[in-house]
Amino acid sequence: MSTMAIPVEDWIIEAVLYRLDTPELAKTLAHPKDAAWDQPLAANRDADQESLIELARLCGEGVITLQELLAARKPIEQRINAIDRQLASVNQTTALAGFVGDATKLRTLWHDLPLPRQQAIIKAVLEYATVMASSRPRGYQRFDPARVKPLWRV
Repeated sequence: MSTMAIPVEDWIIEAVLYRLDTPELAKTLAHPKDAAWDQPLAANRDADQESLIELARLCGEGVITLQELLAARKPIEQRINAIDRQLASVNQTTALAGFVGDATKLRTLWHDLPLPRQQAIIKAVLEYATVMASSRPRGYQRFDPARVKPLWRV
């Protein structure tokens, strides 16, 4: 492994973790492009997301108490998590279940995860990354993230 491989690996890990927090990834996973995805399931997930937003609004306006919000939120979040697991299996991204939108959690656990789990998470998001040739003089030993070109799966 070259001395430049470690910065590239670190960059890829951070890019994957960043991508897990993007709304675009959550939307892509909730609505896979292939014909196998379940539209009613995704619609139920979207409705549950809207319910969480509505609950927060009602709590903010004082219509319901914080305790009522917390009591109502738990089963909705459980349904969303169950739907996410189902959609992930359809979309072949089960390695991401529980981490989409919560990269902080994954970042905390990352170094304790077994290498095969880390690889599965990266493979679920990243098809491959190409490291482009350097325009710097031979022997230049600084990592240039602009040379890394990822091709994202989702």
